[in-house]
Amino acid sequence: AWDDFFSERPTAYLRLRTTDGTLLAGLFAKKSYAAGFPQEPDLLLEEMWELDENGELVRSLGYPLYVAAGNIAWIEIVPQQGDEIEETA
Repeated sequence: AWDDFFSERPTAYLRLRTTDGTLLAGLFAKKSYAAGFPQEPDLLLEEMWELDENGELVRSLGYPLYVAAGNIAWIEIVPQQGDEIEETA
Protein backbone atom coordinates (compact mmCIF):
# COMPACT_ATOMS: atom_id res chain seq x y z
CA ALA A 1 0.00 0.00 0.00
CA TRP A 2 2.87 2.40 0.85
CA ASP A 3 4.59 2.07 -2.53
CA ASP A 4 1.30 2.18 -4.41
CA PHE A 5 0.12 5.38 -2.71
CA PHE A 6 3.38 7.32 -2.86
CA SER A 7 4.36 6.19 -6.39
CA GLU A 8 1.43 8.26 -7.68
CA ARG A 9 3.14 11.39 -6.20
CA PRO A 10 -0.14 12.69 -4.77
CA THR A 11 -0.61 16.07 -3.15
CA ALA A 12 -2.09 15.17 0.21
CA TYR A 13 -2.19 16.28 3.81
CA LEU A 14 -1.07 13.49 6.13
CA ARG A 15 -1.47 12.98 9.84
CA LEU A 16 0.80 10.40 11.40
CA ARG A 17 1.58 8.90 14.76
CA THR A 18 5.13 8.00 15.61
CA THR A 19 6.05 4.87 17.53
CA ASP A 20 6.54 7.00 20.68
CA GLY A 21 2.94 8.29 20.38
CA THR A 22 3.64 11.76 18.98
CA LEU A 23 0.98 13.03 16.56
CA LEU A 24 2.41 14.93 13.57
CA ALA A 25 1.01 16.32 10.32
CA GLY A 26 2.27 17.71 7.06
CA LEU A 27 1.84 18.27 3.36
CA PHE A 28 3.11 15.66 0.92
CA ALA A 29 3.61 17.41 -2.44
CA LYS A 30 6.22 18.14 -5.13
CA LYS A 31 9.15 18.67 -2.74
CA SER A 32 8.29 15.66 -0.56
CA TYR A 33 9.85 12.20 -0.62
CA ALA A 34 8.78 8.75 0.52
CA ALA A 35 11.31 5.93 0.29
CA GLY A 36 9.89 2.76 -1.20
CA PHE A 37 10.86 -0.90 -1.35
CA PRO A 38 13.57 -2.10 -0.92
CA GLN A 39 14.52 0.88 1.31
CA GLU A 40 12.99 1.42 4.73
CA PRO A 41 9.87 3.61 4.49
CA ASP A 42 11.07 7.00 5.71
CA LEU A 43 9.12 10.12 4.88
CA LEU A 44 9.99 13.74 4.12
CA LEU A 45 6.99 16.09 4.00
CA GLU A 46 7.62 19.48 2.41
CA GLU A 47 5.62 21.33 5.09
CA MET A 48 5.00 20.48 8.72
CA TRP A 49 1.58 21.58 10.00
CA GLU A 50 0.43 22.60 13.46
CA LEU A 51 -2.33 20.47 14.98
CA ASP A 52 -5.00 21.67 17.39
CA GLU A 53 -6.08 19.78 20.54
CA ASN A 54 -8.42 17.63 18.40
CA GLY A 55 -5.68 16.65 15.96
CA GLU A 56 -7.01 18.91 13.18
CA LEU A 57 -4.58 20.74 10.89
CA VAL A 58 -4.37 24.45 11.72
CA ARG A 59 -1.57 26.10 9.74
CA SER A 60 1.73 25.48 8.01
CA LEU A 61 4.79 25.91 10.21
CA GLY A 62 6.90 26.81 7.15
CA TYR A 63 9.49 24.05 7.36
CA PRO A 64 9.75 20.39 6.29
CA LEU A 65 9.12 17.35 8.46
CA TYR A 66 11.30 14.23 8.33
CA VAL A 67 10.24 10.98 9.97
CA ALA A 68 12.84 8.21 9.96
CA ALA A 69 12.15 4.63 8.97
CA GLY A 70 10.82 2.58 11.83
CA ASN A 71 9.37 5.60 13.64
CA ILE A 72 6.01 5.62 11.83
CA ALA A 73 3.21 3.73 13.62
CA TRP A 74 0.45 4.80 11.20
CA ILE A 75 -0.42 7.38 8.56
CA GLU A 76 -3.81 8.89 7.77
CA ILE A 77 -4.77 10.89 4.67
CA VAL A 78 -6.53 14.07 5.82
CA PRO A 79 -9.29 15.41 3.58
CA GLN A 80 -8.95 19.10 2.72
CA GLN A 81 -11.34 21.05 4.91
CA GLY A 82 -12.55 24.26 3.28
CA ASP A 83 -10.35 27.32 3.46
CA GLU A 84 -8.59 26.34 6.69
CA ILE A 85 -6.05 24.37 4.71
CA GLU A 86 -4.61 25.96 1.59
CA GLU A 87 -2.29 24.10 -0.77
CA THR A 88 1.03 25.75 -1.54
CA ALA A 89 2.68 25.66 -4.96
